[in-house]
Amino acid sequence: LTLVGSLATGAGALVVFCDAVRSEALTAWLQGFAAGAMLYLAFADLLPEAVAALGVEHSNVAFFAGAAFFALVSKGLGNAELIGFCLRRLIDDDDDDDADA
Repeated sequence: LTLVGSLATGAGALVVFCDAVRSEALTAWLQGFAAGAMLYLAFADLLPEAVAALGVEHSNVAFFAGAAFFALVSKGLGNAELIGFCLRRLIDDDDDDDADA
């Protein structure tokens, strides 16, 4: 299953690198599809282990709690300007630490 996902990702990258896709809308759709496919593969790979270790009920609760947490984080960090500001601050702080040493 992981091999199929990796091959599909590589094929998509080959299409983009060959410059065959010139439509921004198609490129955005393909990126969303690739992200969804990789998330599904990770989920499908981890789910049997979670059910075996925790049981069906607890693994479902953990899954939906993680989804809710991710939704809250992405809602809170949804502002691209805020994310860029935070990243610039982190990078600047790292550069200042290197200069002090």
